[in-house]
Amino acid sequence: MSKISLNGNPALLLCEGIDEAKFLIYYIQYLIKCDSSFNKIEVLDFGGVRDLTKYLQILSQQDGFEKVRTIAIIRDAENDWEAALQSVENSINHSGIDKKLFSDRPYYLLPMPKKDGVWQNGTLENLCLDILNMNVNDNFVNYSTLNYSRKYIYNIEKKNNYNLSRQHKNLLHAYFSATNRFVNMKIGEAARAQAFDWDSKNLSNLREFLNVLVDCCRE
Repeated sequence: MSKISLNGNPALLLCEGIDEAKFLIYYIQYLIKCDSSFNKIEVLDFGGVRDLTKYLQILSQQDGFEKVRTIAIIRDAENDWEAALQSVENSINHSGIDKKLFSDRPYYLLPMPKKDGVWQNGTLENLCLDILNMNVNDNFVNYSTLNYSRKYIYNIEKKNNYNLSRQHKNLLHAYFSATNRFVNMKIGEAARAQAFDWDSKNLSNLREFLNVLVDCCRE
Protein backbone atom coordinates (compact mmCIF):
# COMPACT_ATOMS: atom_id res chain seq x y z
CA MET A 1 0.00 0.00 0.00
CA SER A 2 1.86 3.08 -1.21
CA LYS A 3 -0.46 5.09 -3.45
CA ILE A 4 -4.05 6.17 -2.88
CA SER A 5 -5.83 8.01 -5.66
CA LEU A 6 -7.97 10.91 -4.45
CA ASN A 7 -10.56 12.56 -6.68
CA GLY A 8 -10.65 15.90 -4.88
CA ASN A 9 -13.88 15.28 -2.98
CA PRO A 10 -14.06 17.12 0.36
CA ALA A 11 -15.56 14.16 2.26
CA LEU A 12 -13.86 10.76 2.47
CA LEU A 13 -15.68 7.62 3.57
CA LEU A 14 -13.23 4.83 4.35
CA CYS A 15 -14.70 1.35 4.42
CA GLU A 16 -13.67 -2.24 5.02
CA GLY A 17 -13.27 -4.20 1.81
CA ILE A 18 -14.37 -3.97 -1.80
CA ASP A 19 -17.88 -5.37 -1.27
CA GLU A 20 -18.59 -2.79 1.40
CA ALA A 21 -17.19 -0.09 -0.86
CA LYS A 22 -19.39 -1.09 -3.79
CA PHE A 23 -22.49 -1.36 -1.59
CA LEU A 24 -21.88 2.16 -0.30
CA ILE A 25 -21.06 3.57 -3.74
CA TYR A 26 -24.37 2.34 -5.18
CA TYR A 27 -26.29 3.50 -2.13
CA ILE A 28 -24.73 6.96 -2.34
CA GLN A 29 -25.46 7.10 -6.06
CA TYR A 30 -29.10 6.58 -5.16
CA LEU A 31 -28.92 9.29 -2.48
CA ILE A 32 -27.42 11.75 -4.98
CA LYS A 33 -30.62 11.49 -7.02
CA CYS A 34 -32.48 12.77 -3.96
CA ASP A 35 -29.85 15.26 -2.76
CA SER A 36 -26.88 16.30 -4.90
CA SER A 37 -24.81 17.22 -1.82
CA PHE A 38 -24.02 13.52 -1.36
CA ASN A 39 -21.74 13.77 -4.42
CA LYS A 40 -19.18 15.34 -2.08
CA ILE A 41 -18.43 11.89 -0.69
CA GLU A 42 -15.65 9.72 -2.07
CA VAL A 43 -15.69 6.08 -0.98
CA LEU A 44 -12.32 4.41 -0.40
CA ASP A 45 -11.54 0.79 0.49
CA PHE A 46 -8.96 0.68 3.30
CA GLY A 47 -8.66 -3.12 3.11
CA GLY A 48 -8.87 -5.28 6.23
CA VAL A 49 -9.36 -3.97 9.74
CA ARG A 50 -5.68 -4.45 10.52
CA ASP A 51 -4.78 -2.20 7.59
CA LEU A 52 -6.68 0.88 8.78
CA THR A 53 -3.94 2.57 10.82
CA LYS A 54 -1.35 2.28 8.04
CA TYR A 55 -3.93 3.34 5.45
CA LEU A 56 -4.69 6.55 7.37
CA GLN A 57 -0.99 7.31 7.75
CA ILE A 58 -0.41 6.91 4.01
CA LEU A 59 -3.63 8.75 3.12
CA SER A 60 -2.46 11.97 4.76
CA GLN A 61 0.62 11.99 2.50
CA GLN A 62 -1.26 11.72 -0.79
CA ASP A 63 -1.62 14.42 -3.43
CA GLY A 64 -4.95 16.16 -3.03
CA PHE A 65 -5.32 15.40 0.69
CA GLU A 66 -5.19 19.13 1.39
CA LYS A 67 -8.64 19.37 -0.24
CA VAL A 68 -10.15 16.93 2.26
CA ARG A 69 -12.35 18.61 4.84
CA THR A 70 -13.74 15.63 6.69
CA ILE A 71 -13.23 11.85 7.07
CA ALA A 72 -15.41 9.04 8.40
CA ILE A 73 -14.82 5.31 8.78
CA ILE A 74 -17.24 2.41 8.41
CA ARG A 75 -16.57 -1.25 9.21
CA ASP A 76 -18.23 -4.41 10.49
CA ALA A 77 -18.81 -4.76 14.22
CA GLU A 78 -18.25 -8.52 13.85
CA ASN A 79 -18.72 -10.50 17.10
CA ASP A 80 -17.56 -7.77 19.48
CA TRP A 81 -18.71 -4.23 18.72
CA GLU A 82 -16.79 -2.81 21.68
CA ALA A 83 -13.52 -4.25 20.38
CA ALA A 84 -14.34 -2.99 16.88
CA LEU A 85 -15.00 0.48 18.25
CA GLN A 86 -11.75 0.48 20.21
CA SER A 87 -9.86 -0.66 17.12
CA VAL A 88 -11.19 2.24 15.05
CA GLU A 89 -10.43 4.76 17.79
CA ASN A 90 -6.89 3.40 18.13
CA SER A 91 -6.36 3.75 14.38
CA ILE A 92 -7.56 7.36 14.48
CA ASN A 93 -5.30 8.12 17.45
CA HIS A 94 -2.25 6.69 15.66
CA SER A 95 -3.05 8.06 12.20
CA GLY A 96 -1.11 11.30 12.52
CA ILE A 97 -4.18 13.12 11.16
CA ASP A 98 -5.61 16.03 13.14
CA LYS A 99 -8.73 14.73 14.91
CA LYS A 100 -10.56 17.90 13.90
CA LEU A 101 -10.52 16.54 10.34
CA PHE A 102 -12.70 13.60 11.29
CA SER A 103 -16.47 13.90 11.01
CA ASP A 104 -18.63 14.78 14.01
CA ARG A 105 -19.63 11.12 13.79
CA PRO A 106 -16.23 9.67 12.82
CA TYR A 107 -17.23 6.00 12.57
CA TYR A 108 -20.14 3.67 11.90
CA LEU A 109 -20.33 0.00 12.77
CA LEU A 110 -22.35 -2.33 10.59
CA PRO A 111 -25.02 -3.57 10.67
CA MET A 112 -26.47 -0.57 12.59
CA PRO A 113 -27.09 0.71 16.12
CA LYS A 114 -30.03 -0.64 18.10
CA LYS A 115 -33.02 1.53 18.98
CA ASP A 116 -31.29 2.65 22.18
CA GLY A 117 -28.31 3.86 20.16
CA VAL A 118 -25.95 1.11 21.32
CA TRP A 119 -24.05 -0.65 18.57
CA GLN A 120 -24.83 -4.30 17.89
CA ASN A 121 -22.66 -7.16 16.70
CA GLY A 122 -22.83 -8.17 13.06
CA THR A 123 -21.70 -7.35 9.55
CA LEU A 124 -22.81 -5.90 6.24
CA GLU A 125 -24.52 -9.23 5.50
CA ASN A 126 -26.74 -8.73 8.55
CA LEU A 127 -27.75 -5.31 7.28
CA CYS A 128 -28.54 -6.76 3.85
CA LEU A 129 -30.72 -9.45 5.43
CA ASP A 130 -32.51 -6.84 7.54
CA ILE A 131 -33.29 -4.90 4.36
CA LEU A 132 -34.53 -8.03 2.61
CA ASN A 133 -36.63 -9.12 5.59
CA MET A 134 -38.35 -5.75 5.70
CA ASN A 135 -39.18 -5.82 2.01
CA VAL A 136 -40.71 -9.24 1.54
CA ASN A 137 -43.72 -9.45 -0.77
CA ASP A 138 -42.69 -6.43 -2.82
CA ASN A 139 -40.68 -5.87 -5.98
CA PHE A 140 -37.37 -6.51 -4.23
CA VAL A 141 -37.82 -9.77 -2.36
CA ASN A 142 -39.77 -12.95 -3.05
CA TYR A 143 -40.87 -14.13 0.38
CA SER A 144 -41.00 -17.82 -0.52
CA THR A 145 -37.45 -17.73 -1.90
CA LEU A 146 -36.10 -16.04 1.21
CA ASN A 147 -38.08 -18.33 3.48
CA TYR A 148 -36.96 -21.50 1.66
CA SER A 149 -33.36 -20.27 1.85
CA ARG A 150 -33.76 -19.90 5.60
CA LYS A 151 -35.23 -23.40 5.89
CA TYR A 152 -32.39 -24.77 3.78
CA ILE A 153 -29.77 -23.39 6.15
CA TYR A 154 -31.74 -24.68 9.14
CA ASN A 155 -31.99 -28.17 7.65
CA ILE A 156 -28.30 -28.26 6.76
CA GLU A 157 -27.39 -27.49 10.37
CA LYS A 158 -29.91 -29.98 11.75
CA LYS A 159 -28.98 -32.83 9.37
CA ASN A 160 -25.25 -32.42 9.93
CA ASN A 161 -25.61 -31.65 13.64
CA TYR A 162 -23.48 -28.54 13.63
CA ASN A 163 -23.91 -24.78 13.65
CA LEU A 164 -22.69 -22.65 10.79
CA SER A 165 -20.35 -20.04 12.26
CA ARG A 166 -21.36 -17.39 9.71
CA GLN A 167 -25.00 -18.23 9.22
CA HIS A 168 -25.85 -14.68 8.08
CA LYS A 169 -23.40 -15.01 5.19
CA ASN A 170 -24.66 -18.49 4.31
CA LEU A 171 -28.28 -17.32 4.30
CA LEU A 172 -27.69 -14.23 2.18
CA HIS A 173 -25.79 -16.13 -0.49
CA ALA A 174 -28.25 -19.02 -0.38
CA TYR A 175 -30.93 -16.46 -1.22
CA PHE A 176 -28.84 -14.99 -4.06
CA SER A 177 -28.20 -18.49 -5.42
CA ALA A 178 -31.93 -19.27 -5.44
CA THR A 179 -32.65 -16.43 -7.87
CA ASN A 180 -31.93 -16.02 -11.55
CA ARG A 181 -31.08 -12.36 -11.12
CA PHE A 182 -28.47 -12.47 -8.36
CA VAL A 183 -26.96 -15.96 -8.60
CA ASN A 184 -23.15 -16.03 -8.23
CA MET A 185 -23.11 -12.37 -7.20
CA LYS A 186 -21.21 -10.87 -4.31
CA ILE A 187 -22.87 -8.14 -2.25
CA GLY A 188 -21.40 -5.29 -4.27
CA GLU A 189 -22.54 -6.85 -7.52
CA ALA A 190 -26.00 -7.53 -6.09
CA ALA A 191 -26.24 -3.92 -4.93
CA ARG A 192 -25.49 -2.78 -8.46
CA ALA A 193 -28.18 -5.16 -9.75
CA GLN A 194 -30.68 -3.50 -7.40
CA ALA A 195 -31.10 -6.37 -4.96
CA PHE A 196 -31.82 -3.98 -2.11
CA ASP A 197 -34.45 -1.32 -1.48
CA TRP A 198 -32.43 1.84 -0.87
CA ASP A 199 -35.51 3.42 0.74
CA SER A 200 -35.57 0.76 3.46
CA LYS A 201 -36.05 2.04 7.02
CA ASN A 202 -33.12 -0.17 7.98
CA LEU A 203 -30.87 2.25 6.11
CA SER A 204 -32.13 5.34 7.94
CA ASN A 205 -29.29 5.30 10.51
CA LEU A 206 -26.69 4.95 7.79
CA ARG A 207 -28.24 7.80 5.84
CA GLU A 208 -28.16 9.99 8.95
CA PHE A 209 -24.48 9.14 9.41
CA LEU A 210 -23.77 10.14 5.80
CA ASN A 211 -25.76 13.34 6.26
CA VAL A 212 -23.49 14.32 9.14
CA LEU A 213 -20.44 13.60 6.95
CA VAL A 214 -21.77 15.90 4.23
CA ASP A 215 -22.78 18.59 6.73
CA CYS A 216 -19.21 18.73 8.04
CA CYS A 217 -18.17 19.98 4.59
CA ARG A 218 -20.47 22.97 4.92
CA GLU A 219 -18.87 24.27 8.08
